Amino acid sequence: MKKIIIAIIAISIWNCKSITPNSSQEEIKDYNTAYNYYQNAQYSSAITAFSDFISKYASGNNLDGAYYYRGLSWYNTGKVSKSAVDFTNAKSDFEKIITSEPQSDYIDNSYYYRGSSHMNLEKIAMTPASLNTTTANAELLLALSDFNYLLTHFTTSNFRDNSQFHKGLSYYYIADYANATIELGKVISGYPASTQLTSAYYYRGRSYESQGTVNLPATAPASATSLPIEFSTARADYAFVYKNYPASLSADNAMYHHARTYSDEHDCTNEIPAMNAFILAYPNSFYVTSAQNHIATPGNGVCWF
Repeated sequence: MKKIIIAIIAISIWNCKSITPNSSQEEIKDYNTAYNYYQNAQYSSAITAFSDFISKYASGNNLDGAYYYRGLSWYNTGKVSKSAVDFTNAKSDFEKIITSEPQSDYIDNSYYYRGSSHMNLEKIAMTPASLNTTTANAELLLALSDFNYLLTHFTTSNFRDNSQFHKGLSYYYIADYANATIELGKVISGYPASTQLTSAYYYRGRSYESQGTVNLPATAPASATSLPIEFSTARADYAFVYKNYPASLSADNAMYHHARTYSDEHDCTNEIPAMNAFILAYPNSFYVTSAQNHIATPGNGVCWF
């Protein structure tokens, strides 16, 4: 847990540390001014104030906090702007702590957010053609390195479940579905209270579905029981999401992909009612048009069952 900053406001414990005891009152005031901008989501002002702080107290003992919160300000700005510049700046600040302040209270956080910045940079660079391929994934490999380092070296970090989830997600993005299912399964078994639980089930389902597509025979098998088991395993993961968390952000995606596995299997008998049930449950979903197309042309135009 992070220590509490000397300030006149109450703030979240895990995101803060104390100002060095021998800091001047002016330094404390300048730091807290910048931090308050961050706390109030005024990220542009926070970036400016922390940049001034870093320049003014270049030989001070509180630079790790300044770099960390400036990095978070860049990071949060990037989540809205989807700009590679913002995530590159964020990555640079977290890297500064990792390389120059290895004993910082923010060191584990910095590994997580540097890894997440790498992931976001890769997602920005991805095109539909490169998504879920093993090419053009240098940033994701760097992200994996950071998540692995945190999981190996920081056994009490508050970011372990997020790192485990994003490790699995990185494997999913590089089309390593076997490792994706393993690593996402570790979130499910190891962190049942994680805020990433539904996403872990959803992306493990996507990984199983993708494996099933790879293993699908070229011609119709004698019976549906001969189809790749990954499809039914994917359906179990999707069902967990939309049945237990029907209002979650992943719920409509999960129910749509649950129905789509039948299309993958060319099982038109089950696909059509599943797609209809999805439309009824989530009439405003982004996937409704796709579901209607599946109903019109079940089994991607080829019905085995």
